[in-house]
Amino acid sequence: MPVAAAPPPCRLDTVVTALTSRQKLAQLLMVGVKNLADAQAVVREQEVGGIFITSWTDYSMLGAPLAALAQEPRPLPLAVSVDEEGGRVQRLKGLIGSQPSARELVDAGKTPEQVREIARLRGQAMKELGITIDFAPVVDITNAADGTVIGDRSWGNTAD
Repeated sequence: MPVAAAPPPCRLDTVVTALTSRQKLAQLLMVGVKNLADAQAVVREQEVGGIFITSWTDYSMLGAPLAALAQEPRPLPLAVSVDEEGGRVQRLKGLIGSQPSARELVDAGKTPEQVREIARLRGQAMKELGITIDFAPVVDITNAADGTVIGDRSWGNTAD
């Protein structure tokens, strides 16, 4: 029986293998940026793998300016992240609207399907701004009071 030829390496393997050790390490970094110039500097000069949109970021860099930066030639796509949870952690409410916290959604009687639709719409809005990762909790549960670190950022105190 003839031996099948090995499949060609996937593009990612080829790209990563070609990176220097410094470039590989830089791809692991996601750094907070102040504005477009800051983002351009860390992406172009330091070759970081991602940027983090913070509460102190100038949001005018989102959308077309960020898309232009993300389209510049680079070995791997640029990751653009934000912490947009709803409730007391909303970096983008001025751009995509406000959202209640996880616990407030549950308390308002939102079904899992309704919550998924809210998340889908917000995700689409973030995608249009050039954001590729949202660090929002998806399965947090706790019985801690609302004013504590997690509190109302969790869905409740049981898996149900």
